[in-house]
Amino acid sequence: ASVAYESLKRRHVYAIRIRRVSDDAPERCQLRSHRFTIRSHSETTSTESGDALDGDSPILTRDGFISSRPDNNPFSPETRGEFIYYGSVSVSASTSLRSFRGELEFVPGSLGSPTGPPFRVVFPELVAGELDFMYS
Repeated sequence: ASVAYESLKRRHVYAIRIRRVSDDAPERCQLRSHRFTIRSHSETTSTESGDALDGDSPILTRDGFISSRPDNNPFSPETRGEFIYYGSVSVSASTSLRSFRGELEFVPGSLGSPTGPPFRVVFPELVAGELDFMYS
């Protein structure tokens, strides 16, 4: 039964790149939570939320990030560049992805030693036909 069910679904994969972009931003901040809302053309809505992204609550730094999961980079505590989260959502084979939106909540400093109040980064609804690129 699960094989038949899966054959009636279409899976869309997405990537979210997170990095510190402003010199006015806190020197370090750690991801505290996320919430993503994905809509299909049939108006089906899928929501993903939680405390971490795939078990990781990265600390963003001036040059990169520090993973909260040591297995992500066992040789160096800090990784240069962007933290990339890959996710996916399934919609019925008879419809397609319409839009994606979300928000990330960060704590300046770290979750264990915050240096200020939490702040949110909200990204507006991205409509599938208006994206620069999209894989389906």
